[in-house]
Amino acid sequence: MDLFYCLNELINHAGHLTPKSDVYSYGVVLLELLSGKRVTGDERAGGVDETLVDWAKPFLADNRKVLRIMDTRLGGQYSKKDAQALASLALQCLHTDPKNRPAMIDVLATLEQLHTSKDLPRIPPQTMLEQREVEKLGYTRKMTIAPASSR
Repeated sequence: MDLFYCLNELINHAGHLTPKSDVYSYGVVLLELLSGKRVTGDERAGGVDETLVDWAKPFLADNRKVLRIMDTRLGGQYSKKDAQALASLALQCLHTDPKNRPAMIDVLATLEQLHTSKDLPRIPPQTMLEQREVEKLGYTRKMTIAPASSR
């Protein structure tokens, strides 16, 4: 079971937590988020003896197949490129050899890079702050607020 593997990974031979075991656990969480399936429970995609990680790894390793494991509740409302990048990151985190897993700082850098990718509309921070203030006032219709620099 993945849960038992995670627990075993959390405790190395000396009985201490390791940063690389945390990375594996984060990979499992990413996989749960992507697939909408839980690592434990009756929702497993594979058979009784197949774990969520074992079931998903062949899909994660192939950019064309990765979209087959995406949570259907997302309704396809995501960037395929970002889904593939997250799947690749999850696969790296789930590497069986802890030495080949990325450091958590690298995982964070990858996530930040995805968050600021060109696929997302870039809104200046001042504009976002001003938009939140407008929303607090209870306006329900959409308003366009010019950035502070253009006033």
